[in-house]
Amino acid sequence: MNERTRLLIDRIYSSYLKGPGSSSTILRDKYVRSPDILLPLFNEYYNENTVIVTGSKGKGSLARMLAALLSCHYSTGLFISPHVSDFRERISVDGELISEEMLCDGLEYIFSKTSQIEKTLSGTQYISPIGITAACALFYFKNKGTRWNVMECGRGARYDDVNRIRHSYCAIGTIFTEHQRQLGDSIEDIAWDKAHAITEDVKIAYIMEQDPRALDVIREYAAGFTAQLRCYGSDFEAFNIRQNYHGLFTDIRVYDQIYENINLSLYGAYQAKHAALAMTFYHDVLNKKTVSHDEKKIREKLENITIPGRMEIVDKKPLVLIDSCINKKSACEVLDTLKQLGEKKVVIIMALPDDKDFRGVAQEVNAAAERIILTRIEHPHYPMEVDQRAALEEIGIDCHFENDFNESFKYAKKFRLPVIILTANTFVHYVRERLKDNDKFE
Repeated sequence: MNERTRLLIDRIYSSYLKGPGSSSTILRDKYVRSPDILLPLFNEYYNENTVIVTGSKGKGSLARMLAALLSCHYSTGLFISPHVSDFRERISVDGELISEEMLCDGLEYIFSKTSQIEKTLSGTQYISPIGITAACALFYFKNKGTRWNVMECGRGARYDDVNRIRHSYCAIGTIFTEHQRQLGDSIEDIAWDKAHAITEDVKIAYIMEQDPRALDVIREYAAGFTAQLRCYGSDFEAFNIRQNYHGLFTDIRVYDQIYENINLSLYGAYQAKHAALAMTFYHDVLNKKTVSHDEKKIREKLENITIPGRMEIVDKKPLVLIDSCINKKSACEVLDTLKQLGEKKVVIIMALPDDKDFRGVAQEVNAAAERIILTRIEHPHYPMEVDQRAALEEIGIDCHFENDFNESFKYAKKFRLPVIILTANTFVHYVRERLKDNDKFE
């Protein structure tokens, strides 16, 4: 990254750091976020063919699948967040990342607009980093002449800048109880927030498998709009899901059409379900005849999607796997995958910030773990100040602690068992770099 790029990326966060957002993590989003600030800028780059993706874990993989399938026929822009190792990962067209030069040109143009907006803000308002980056993405997509854009929301939808981008389609991934301090205490509260992806412009909303309470809330909210709902289980589904060291294989039903033996490089049963939603969207945007004609392309696109830190196998002998696993539901998915891979006993390394459900994750994996090892990763915005070892021992979970990730990995290797690293997405790049030091990447 050159100096120009670094300075411009730092500037993305300047308004946020001056405002209340960075110091108000205990407040609900409605008290600190003002997503309408950038609405005029978003409208400048309006593209009717825009899909918004929200939900809990898995938004990024779902957005990638939607964009990959659309690119079979159309130039497609993709905006995701956060990135793993390179900020440019957030903005791409047809799978190609934005260049540093174009990123800088785009940010400079957006800052020429936001500098005027900042002068009108009250003391409690700020321009959010995700809003600035999304505006840069739209500017780039406009210049590239994309036919379709797929945009991933941040943690919610109701007060999320990305959701202010006018869109004709939305996808709501499976909803968990997460970001409760910002979105709400219950799964119903969180579902209500994310259901705001359904707007008056939306023609069809695609709904992933949901807790019945979340689905009821989404249906209730959607009743106030004209959008049609396409729901997992009734309109589309993945079944006969199998996982082995060659990948994930699944059969998919889209309405009355069955596609057998779809192969994904991504692991986790939820990825098969995401593929089912993406294929249903593709079916609706084009037509059944085109989908059948494109089946070979569809299969290739889905198989070629890889995502760092999403049940990523970085070594097979012995198994070393990294997953961005932040709650019990995610931990269940990891255990299911390990079972299908034939791995019965493993060593677990956990590097989770205090605001993630480290207790729930540990409870879920404890029975399968020969040893749970806790470790710390320093990050300015994701503190690890709680004595997690003591907190787990209070609920009857014995674990080992190493203050340094390299030391935790060295300790884990002594067991000569598969090593499963459960961490937050923000820490994935750090973990992957440390594993390179340990000769776990070829």
